[in-house]
Amino acid sequence: LGHQPDGTAQIDTLDSRISSNVIYQNGKLFMVRTVNVSNKSAIRWTVLDEATNAVVSEGTIANSNFDYYQGSIAINATGDVVLGFNRSGTGTSDFIGSYARVGKFDGTNITFGTDIVLQSGLANYHLIGGAGERWGDFSATRLDPTDSSLFWTFQEFAGTNNNWQTQVTAIRINSSVPEPSVLMPIIGTGSLGIFLFS
Repeated sequence: LGHQPDGTAQIDTLDSRISSNVIYQNGKLFMVRTVNVSNKSAIRWTVLDEATNAVVSEGTIANSNFDYYQGSIAINATGDVVLGFNRSGTGTSDFIGSYARVGKFDGTNITFGTDIVLQSGLANYHLIGGAGERWGDFSATRLDPTDSSLFWTFQEFAGTNNNWQTQVTAIRINSSVPEPSVLMPIIGTGSLGIFLFS
């Protein structure tokens, strides 16, 4: 279960099944799922060899201050990786938000950077009004079909009045050590943010 700032209702982060797309790249399968680490939700990423079903590498994104859940992953041919997910916690402003990490796959392991805030949550989420508030299993991260340096990630975040909203973010990777340079919100049905990395 995921935690929220007011502590009155935990978020149902579902179970450890893979709930987002499994990505195939160069004979490898990339996937993520939510697991429990010391009573906190965490994201476990796994890379499998498609021919042998052997685990090539695996890692966990966890932090004692936060819950991580509803992850999705994408990779391009040069090994750039984007992982989109939700994060929440018990700090005063740690509402359910939309986040990402950018990483690099060297053929045997993925090295990820730190959390990037795509859209902060705006309030606690209490649709049902009890323990185990159901949080939707909506998360997708995809490589743009016409631009191998551009990734799209679609994540939910907690809005006001006990509703959820969708954050759509484009992440462009132009170097091995990306740094965010521009974030442009566009008003629409949900919200659209564009991160340009230089």
